[in-house]
Amino acid sequence: MHEPKDGRYQQISRHPWGATVELPAPVNITLETEKLKDYAD
Repeated sequence: MHEPKDGRYQQISRHPWGATVELPAPVNITLETEKLKDYAD
């Protein structure tokens, strides 16, 4: 599957707060979510 399709990404990937998340091209970054826990419900 090629993403995005019709201008939207089709895949959903869920991770727990605090996880390290790899964002693929065209973003190509590693997102550290530990600090985001402070903003979660």
